Amino acid sequence: NFDDYILYDEKQLLILEKDKKDEKSDKRISIKYKMIYNIYRTFEMNFDNHKDYDEAGNFHKRQFEVQKMFASRWSLKKYILFLYKLSSVYGESYVRSFVLFFSVWLIFSCLYLVSGLDIIINANDFDNSKKTIVKMNCCNSDFNADIWKYFKKALLYSLSNSLPFRKDIESIRPTNDTTRALATIEITIQSIILTLFIIALRRKFKR
Repeated sequence: NFDDYILYDEKQLLILEKDKKDEKSDKRISIKYKMIYNIYRTFEMNFDNHKDYDEAGNFHKRQFEVQKMFASRWSLKKYILFLYKLSSVYGESYVRSFVLFFSVWLIFSCLYLVSGLDIIINANDFDNSKKTIVKMNCCNSDFNADIWKYFKKALLYSLSNSLPFRKDIESIRPTNDTTRALATIEITIQSIILTLFIIALRRKFKR
């Protein structure tokens, strides 16, 4: 557990942070914070150089923990670091990124079943009059009977939003603005998760 790798100075800094009263305290905290960060960075580089990657990883994570701990409470940096930890343990776990990517894919597939998708039959037919549009959502009378068929379509649509260089699937389209908004959110989330997955994977194989 990387929480076991904590300097005594960092514990003292937490106490100092709670008891700070003036500008001088802020300056002392800032100086100590930079010193602690640099110590963890030095430890990481040292263990990396000796190919002890597990120990190096623990000190790598502590660096980011220190940054997160002493970032302003409502700052963007604090939330970005929180998401970085949640999604890949600061780039140390590509497995977590993959699991998160897979989970988001399934969650949005279920949401699309609720918000609605249009399945277009004969989508490659240039004669629009011959195209049949089937409204697909959980309110359909035949939903229970065709749930697996509908779910596969929702999975396919969600996957097209999740992957880079995606190509729109002509036979599946959003029914309404709610589905379009969900698709936009999914594209944003999955792009971030996929980027973090690649960073973590690159970090793993770079060693």
